[in-house]
Amino acid sequence: APAYTSSLGVELQQPLLRDRAIDPSRTALLVTALDRDRSGAALASQALATVADVEKAYWGLVAARRERQVRQGNLSLAAQQRIDTQSRIEAKTVAVADLAQPTAEVERRRGELLSAQEMVMRAERALKLLIIDSLDDPIWAQEIVPTDAPDTPVLPVDVAGALAAARRHRPEIAELAATGSQQDLQIKL
Repeated sequence: APAYTSSLGVELQQPLLRDRAIDPSRTALLVTALDRDRSGAALASQALATVADVEKAYWGLVAARRERQVRQGNLSLAAQQRIDTQSRIEAKTVAVADLAQPTAEVERRRGELLSAQEMVMRAERALKLLIIDSLDDPIWAQEIVPTDAPDTPVLPVDVAGALAAARRHRPEIAELAATGSQQDLQIKL
């Protein structure tokens, strides 16, 4: 008669319920979720930086345009002074040599105006580079005329509340917290 042998064996490496809450698969899922949170915080941080760069470029353009206006006024005043000196020369109340200084001043002021105009063009170009996707965009050829005034009223600030809100809403802090949680999970595993 044929003989059959059978055997059954069970081998356990650890107690069944020990470390049931953390294993490589669960850890990987948690790390992935934290990585998503960290990536979202990094994206929010980058978006905030971009908005800050655009605002800085906008207000730089506003300042450059105001500087150009001041320089235009200075040139007008210097030209008026030169005309007044020319009138005095024609009235023979001052010497012809006295015209040299107002003429030099007009030319100096003209150079300052040209420099201010160049700064406006540079500031406008910097802003356009931040807000326009392509050099083929029709906005690239247009002049940007700021409409917001930089004068803002001074409002009282609750410093403690502002700091608490800043801590809650800073994406860098959220990113660091997610990274710390990921490292804690790796250590636990």
